[in-house]
Amino acid sequence: MTMIREFARKRICPEQTGRQVPYFGAAALCGVVANAIKWRKGICMKRILVKINVLVVTLGMLGGLAQGADVSVKRAADGWQLMVDGQPFIIKGVGCNRATGDQGEDYLKMAKEMGANAVRTWGETTVAYLDRARDLDLKVAVGFWLNPVRPQSPETYQSPKRLRHLKNQIMKAIRSMKKHPAVLIWIVGVEVFSHTDDPAEKRAFGSFLKNLIDSIHHEDPHHPVVYATSNEQDLPDLTAYVPNVDIIGIDTYGTLAQALGWTDRHHTDKPTLVAEFGPFGAWDVQKDINGMPFDPSDALKAAVYESTWRQVEASKNRCFGGFAFVLGEPRNQDSVTWFNINAGALRRKAYWTLYRFYTGLTPPHPVPTLAEFIVQSSGGVRAGERFQVKAAATALDGGALQYHFAIATIFNDPLIVDKPHYLAADEQDAALGSASLKAPDQPGIYRVYVNVTDAYGNVAVADRSLKVVKGE
Repeated sequence: MTMIREFARKRICPEQTGRQVPYFGAAALCGVVANAIKWRKGICMKRILVKINVLVVTLGMLGGLAQGADVSVKRAADGWQLMVDGQPFIIKGVGCNRATGDQGEDYLKMAKEMGANAVRTWGETTVAYLDRARDLDLKVAVGFWLNPVRPQSPETYQSPKRLRHLKNQIMKAIRSMKKHPAVLIWIVGVEVFSHTDDPAEKRAFGSFLKNLIDSIHHEDPHHPVVYATSNEQDLPDLTAYVPNVDIIGIDTYGTLAQALGWTDRHHTDKPTLVAEFGPFGAWDVQKDINGMPFDPSDALKAAVYESTWRQVEASKNRCFGGFAFVLGEPRNQDSVTWFNINAGALRRKAYWTLYRFYTGLTPPHPVPTLAEFIVQSSGGVRAGERFQVKAAATALDGGALQYHFAIATIFNDPLIVDKPHYLAADEQDAALGSASLKAPDQPGIYRVYVNVTDAYGNVAVADRSLKVVKGE
C-alpha cells in the first residue's frame, strides 16, 4: 500500500507538475497491480494473491474518487429542477474567485460559514481550489472568462487560429476537472454579447460558443453548461445563436424581474440561475457633487440582496438559485467597497443577510450601523492640505467600536478588476469617529473610506468622493 500511496501522490500533485492533472484512475491502478506482481516475483503465489485482493479493494474505493457528480437538468411537472446525483439541488451560492486571500483569509471557509452550498469562479480554477471546496462540501460553478470585443481591445472571434487556441485551452481544463466531485456546472462566457458592439463579431462569437458547447457536451455529458447574460441584454443573441446552452445564467444588480420577464414574453424554453446578484451598480444610481456615482449604504445593499433572493425563491420552478456577488479580495470597481460582502476576514451586513436566508438562522451579533459620514470640503480641497472627516456609528449590543479612515484612487471599468490603490493619508485621530487626513499630492477625484469594526469580526463601511485641486 505504501507503493500505491507514493505513486498516487506523484501522479496527482499539481505543485510538482506545474499543471492540472486528472484524478487517480482505474488504469493507473491496474498498472500498479502489474508492477506489484513483478516486484514480488520471488515470493510465494499465495502472498501475491493476498496483495492483489487488497489492491482490488483499494481500486474500488479509489475508483469512487475518480467519479464526478452526476449533474443534470430535469423537466418537472411545473417547470425545471437541477439534479445532483439524483437529488434536487437549489444553489445557495456566492462568487468566490480565490480560495484564500493575500493576508491568509480562508474565503471558502467563510462561504461555508455563511451557509453557501456552492461557489462560483470566473477563470483559472485550480485543482487545489476544487479540493478545498470538496473538503468543505461545496460545489463549484467553474467559470471560463471570454473577452468581449471592444474598440480598445485586440480580441476577435473571426480568427480561426485564435478560436482553436481558446477552445483547446478550455477543453484541456474541462478534461482535467470533469471527474472532480466538487464540479457542479461550467459557466462559459459572461456578458460577451452585451459588451460587443460589432454585429459580425457577435455572430462569430455565437458560432464559436455553440461549437464549444457541443464539444463540452461530448466530452462531459454530466455537467450542464451555462452562459451568463447581463439581465436581459444578451438574451436575443443567445437565443438566436446558441440554442444548445443548457441553462441561462443571469447577472443582475437589483433588476432580476427584467430578465425573467423577457424569458416569459419570448417563451424561452430554458431554465435559469442567477449567475451574479448584488446591489445596484454605479450605472443605476445618482451622481454626487463631484460627478461620481453615490455608493449606496450597507443597509440599502443588504436590502437589495434580500429582495433578489426572495425573487429567486419565488421562481424555483424555473430558477435554480444563485450566486451572490462577491466574497474575496477587495476590488476597485467605482469604489473599493461597492460589491464585496466582506472586507478581508471581516463580515459586512450583506454577508449576514445572506446567512439568514441560506441557513434560516439569526446572525449571532448585529453589524455596526453607520448613521453618518461627513468629509469636509469634499467638493474641493487643495493638494497636500489637511481636511476633517467625521463618522458616527452605533452597536446595537452597546459594544466598543473602532474607526479607521483611508483614501484610494477610483477605477471604473465594469469588466476589469483593479486592485485598490491606497494613498498615504497620515490619519490623525481627534474625538472618537473623527480624524484629520492629508489630501493626496496630485489633483483628481478620489474616495475617502471609513471602516467601523466591532469585537466580533463585523465591519460597517462607507465612502465619499473627494476632489483634490492644485495647491497654490
